[in-house]
Amino acid sequence: TEPLVTAYARVGRQVVLQELALTPAQRVALRDYAEWNALLENREYRYDYFLDNCSTRIRDLLDRVLDGALARRFEAEATGTSYRWQNRRLTRMDPFLYTGMDVLLGSPGDRPISVWEEMFLPMTLRDALRDMTVVDEAGVERPLILEETVAVPGNRPPDPEGPPNWLPWYLLLGLALGGALAWGGQRAAGGSRWGRILVGSLSAAWSLAAGFVGTLLVLVLFTAHRFMYWNENLFLLNPLSLALVVLVPLAMRRHGRGAPGRAARTVEWLALGVVALGGIGLAAELFLATAQDNGIFLALVLPVHVGLWWALRRVREAAPGKAR
Repeated sequence: TEPLVTAYARVGRQVVLQELALTPAQRVALRDYAEWNALLENREYRYDYFLDNCSTRIRDLLDRVLDGALARRFEAEATGTSYRWQNRRLTRMDPFLYTGMDVLLGSPGDRPISVWEEMFLPMTLRDALRDMTVVDEAGVERPLILEETVAVPGNRPPDPEGPPNWLPWYLLLGLALGGALAWGGQRAAGGSRWGRILVGSLSAAWSLAAGFVGTLLVLVLFTAHRFMYWNENLFLLNPLSLALVVLVPLAMRRHGRGAPGRAARTVEWLALGVVALGGIGLAAELFLATAQDNGIFLALVLPVHVGLWWALRRVREAAPGKAR
């Protein structure tokens, strides 16, 4: 363990050593199973961030040698949190990581979890063991932790107590992007070349990002990443946007030549379809009391989709010889 402790110390992470009050038989069982688990044929496994990681493996190992006492003590103890709540709390220092992980996490990440389940976090496992008692060979109940030592104090700030409330910032960004598209559409409708460039370039970048994420959300349905299933963000970010990556700039270019043709109507209806899907997602959140907490993405994405559709509509309506 010395190399691991040294590595943690190098990056300023705290290391706490806990000595467990195990019987001789339990110590032997713990050693034997740990060695078996470290064998070449056993040490590789399908990693699951929430259900099967380095912390849950230790939890399950201890529960095994304690004859299930750890699970009996904590499986029914509610935390009042969810996997998403914990994920947001621990990624709040990096907005890009926060956004990327949150958009991929589907409805299964929003169900309430117990202390047992929250032990996917090493800190929760550490704290739970402090509250655990066992019966020794003499039949006396005693704390599971005999002694606790801080091997490396660490210099990182403490973990935040809860997730941030960033919904206003996501809404502000969504309104800014949607407003820029609407303004560009208004300018393009008046014949501005720079308005066409703004709408064409911004819509291509946005639609590429939205379509890419949407395609990823579809592809994960064919994998074992169960916590990405039933993701309502598919109403907001879906492969349909990929078609707009090419069609919107093309429509802007044709508008500059004064002949948008029927393609302008097609692109407008496609953008409206993207807005309608987002509207379904909003209705599901407001009226169906669905489990997934994706309000931040409703606030970010819907204004941009609406701004793009409105810009395309204005451009088509202002074009000479517009499609009827």
